[in-house]
Amino acid sequence: MSGIGVPVLEKTGDVIVTKRERAMIRKSLLGLACTLAVTSSSLADTVTIGAAKDNTLYEHFQGLFSNGVGRYCFAGINGGGEIRRAVLQFDVAAAVPSGATIDSVTLTLNMSRTNSGDQAQDLHRLLADWGEAGSIASGQEGGGGAALNGDATWIHGFFSTTPWATEGGDFDPTVSATQVVGGVGFYSWSGAQLAADVQSMLDDGANNYGWIVIGVESGGDTAKRYDTRDNLTPGNRPALEITYSLPCVGDLNGDMAVDTADLGTLIAQFGTAGPGADLNGDMIVDTADLGILIAAFGQPCP
Repeated sequence: MSGIGVPVLEKTGDVIVTKRERAMIRKSLLGLACTLAVTSSSLADTVTIGAAKDNTLYEHFQGLFSNGVGRYCFAGINGGGEIRRAVLQFDVAAAVPSGATIDSVTLTLNMSRTNSGDQAQDLHRLLADWGEAGSIASGQEGGGGAALNGDATWIHGFFSTTPWATEGGDFDPTVSATQVVGGVGFYSWSGAQLAADVQSMLDDGANNYGWIVIGVESGGDTAKRYDTRDNLTPGNRPALEITYSLPCVGDLNGDMAVDTADLGTLIAQFGTAGPGADLNGDMIVDTADLGILIAAFGQPCP
């Protein structure tokens, strides 16, 4: 017998399909390729996270004051000539996928009280760990409260057992970002160095100690008061907005883009062991690999 009308079978991995079914699958995928060509989108995403901890370093020769759960933190110099420095840390690794590329970063703080006009306020990356315990200052909180074990102070990263290498905090002298802060309102810090800081915080989470805010520390009263993560108004708390891109999974031809050329390669290998289009490593190019490529379609590679 000639076998007229009997479908020709092919074994694809552990699945047996007819040539006709495979042709239909390829036709459907080609139609999908045409659709993706005009509806491609990037895998860039944006998240906004709150501070994991914040505090104020109050200048004091014994390092006895802190404000771990206070509603405010301070940067600058007060009317009595005493320096204040705010410290903040954000858990970047908990919010951004491992391996992501940080594209841009914006830190926003609400400045809620000041006696001075325009003053530059600089962010520096901290180089040592520090604490936020249960201390709380009274009144407007400018004088600090009695430091408790584990609090950051002018002398200590953790009161009263772990001192800073340098009084007033251990930080990189390079300014990560600067902003001129005037009257009451919201202010934002951003820039390439701030994004580089967050990239490092993502890639090396164990050494993510956050930033210190340093104001003008000479002359008259330059201090600025910012709302903390313990502030009673949620919308006034510190916020870190991070825009990131995922790795370029699906770039099968190495041209630094996930596009119809890569989809064509996957279609050509569909139902086989690959090799290049087996994106999930299960030894078969199938709909699972197609899903991965579609999720990355249109993404510019870092």
